[in-house]
Amino acid sequence: MGNRYPENKLTIVGGGIVGALEAYFAYLDGQKEGKQVRVTIHEKNKALSETTTSHIVPSLTPDEILSVVPRGQELVEKLRLLFNEPGGIRVDDAEGVNGTEIAHQFVKQVQQYSSDEEGHQARTKALLKLGKMSMDLWQHIYDNADLVLKKVLEDSNFNPCREPRGNGSELHDGYRIDLIYNVPNAKAKANAMKAEYEG
Repeated sequence: MGNRYPENKLTIVGGGIVGALEAYFAYLDGQKEGKQVRVTIHEKNKALSETTTSHIVPSLTPDEILSVVPRGQELVEKLRLLFNEPGGIRVDDAEGVNGTEIAHQFVKQVQQYSSDEEGHQARTKALLKLGKMSMDLWQHIYDNADLVLKKVLEDSNFNPCREPRGNGSELHDGYRIDLIYNVPNAKAKANAMKAEYEG
């Protein structure tokens, strides 16, 4: 029994995505080094299905982090539309989200932020780099995953956004399909997105 007791132990508080990634990479390191690792995760929820980790799907576009909160007046316009309408982000079924003082302060701060063009460009560049790092991380996880985890990722619609690895004819080999609908000048919008991704 003594030889089965792991010398390497990792204790993680919280079963969110960061804790899950720490546990996974500790497991990979142990496999690579031929060492047993005991990972203990302390989580307030009773089951894995109740954690945020079990509800996360890989996000694989570099600008997704930018699209979460639209700039300035665009945020105000989009908040007028329900989430299930094209371009809408308003959610009415969650109590305390809309109409509160903190919500009004948030919108005001977003509007003020949008007037700082130089700062906006610097933050945009930083967030695009962060988005690229996120895509690279998910690709690394997929490339090093066993068959079970690969299946989980594929079932979660994992379609990597990276440089193509084949001859360019294989579906989902390094690109993602974005549907553009109900948008005026869709072709111009698509070309602008393409130029941004290429940049």
